[in-house]
Amino acid sequence: MIVKQGKLILFFSFILLALAGFSSNAAPPPSSEVCPLASNDIKARVATNQVGGIVGLPVLLKVLMNPTEPPSGFYYSALVDVLQAPRGPEPEVLTGVPETSIRCFTPGKYLLQVRVNLIAKSSCGGAKATILIDEKVTLNIKAKAGS
Repeated sequence: MIVKQGKLILFFSFILLALAGFSSNAAPPPSSEVCPLASNDIKARVATNQVGGIVGLPVLLKVLMNPTEPPSGFYYSALVDVLQAPRGPEPEVLTGVPETSIRCFTPGKYLLQVRVNLIAKSSCGGAKATILIDEKVTLNIKAKAGS
């Protein structure tokens, strides 16, 4: 009978120790991983700040990313604003990483603001971001040959 009581006390001791490790006051173990938003491990740059093109044809603005794929659970986002443009219709901009397509309908010089961000979006509806690129790019658009 004493042996059974000893085993029972030992059994409950293990249960109490196990439960103590899962209490709500226990701090999570420290993480050795650094959040990609806070690290400088991702490098990005615009391939060139001067790009030429022809009226009506798409111009590809290339962004060089290292690494080319974002970390798991993150994605890259590109934004392009037209800061200066000749009079005429607004350029068509289709943003993307590693390439953004821009089609201009008037010859002349265009000044663009290009931003690339690393985005983390949780399933709970929140989002966090960090800026990887914030640069100006000049497009020099020429008229079609023969026009």
